[in-house]
Order: sequence, then structure tokens, then C-alpha cells
Amino acid sequence: MGLDGSLRIASRDFSTFFLVALVVLLPLHVIYGWWFQDVLAVRELHGAIADFPPSRQVRGVGQADVERARLLFWVLALVEIALLPVIARAYRRVIDLVEGGEIPTVAGAWSGPRDRTKPARAPMAMIVGAVCLGVLVAVVAEVALREAADLAPNGAAFAAHALAAAAARSMGIPFLLVPLIAETGTEAATEEVPDLY
Repeated sequence: MGLDGSLRIASRDFSTFFLVALVVLLPLHVIYGWWFQDVLAVRELHGAIADFPPSRQVRGVGQADVERARLLFWVLALVEIALLPVIARAYRRVIDLVEGGEIPTVAGAWSGPRDRTKPARAPMAMIVGAVCLGVLVAVVAEVALREAADLAPNGAAFAAHALAAAAARSMGIPFLLVPLIAETGTEAATEEVPDLY
């Protein structure tokens, strides 16, 4: 199956793939956002705070707080990357359910049996295409959702930004992973053409 066929699968079951990733990523981002809610409340001032002397603060947020939040944001990104194989197994279960004629659900994706077969290696062109497309979708979604999250009042900023970040990544991950795992099944998903005669 080529990239276009696997993208059809990603689009067809996008809502399920989105929710499968969101239930994993949203709690991580909510915890991060809650931990750094004061830093997120002054997000528009981060550039100026970086130039402050170490002792100066704005609403209780200083240079060290902003640097700590940035460092842990990158740690969070590494945790998300480490979770991709787990999410890929759940996606594979969604694809298997659809191919078996069942309706895929988030609970079914996470509660199904683990696939012990070693996945087939996708061609390098497909890997590069999937990574580029997944990252592009996630970045565009995050830019748009962050703009909306910036409208939230300071008290709810951490929740709005957590939802924006988790949702954006959950939108990009299907386009990243499905092309890489759609080929791992026993049969590639093909559309059956009915006999006309």
C-alpha cells in the first residue's frame, strides 16, 4: 500500500485515531500546564523576562521559572516520542478492527490483544513523507489552536494551552504513524471492487 492508501485510512478513521492519542497526551499536558500555570499566565512576556536580572520577577515569574518551563517542555516532548510505539500498537488495533468489519472505539484500541508480530519496515520514502506530513499537520494545528488558547483568561490559560498542545499533536500523529503501520497487517487494506458480471 502506498502513502495515498494509508492516508485514506488515516482520514477515514481520523476521529478514532485522534481520540486514541488524546487520551494519552492530554493528561501529560494538563499536568505540565498546571505545574507551570504562572509561567503560562505571562506567556506574552517570556522574551522580556529572559532579559531580566535573575532577581526580577513579573507576577512571581522570573528568568529561572521560564527556563525551567522550557526545559521540562522538551522533556515532555521526549516522553511523547517515547509513547509513539505504544500509540502505534493502539492504532494497529483500530485498523485490525476495521478490517475485521467491526466498529473501532478508543476503549477497543487500548483493551485489545497486543500484536506480537514484528512490523514490516516501511520504505524510506514513506517514512520521510509520513514524518513530514505528521509534523506539518501538528505544527499548523498548534499555531491555530495556540492563537485560540491565547484568548483564554489567565486563570484558565494553562488548561487552554494544555488542550491546544495535546490536540495539535493528536491531529498530527495519525498522519505520522498510520502510513508506517498500515503495511504491518497480514493483508494491506484494499477497497473491494464488486463484480459487475
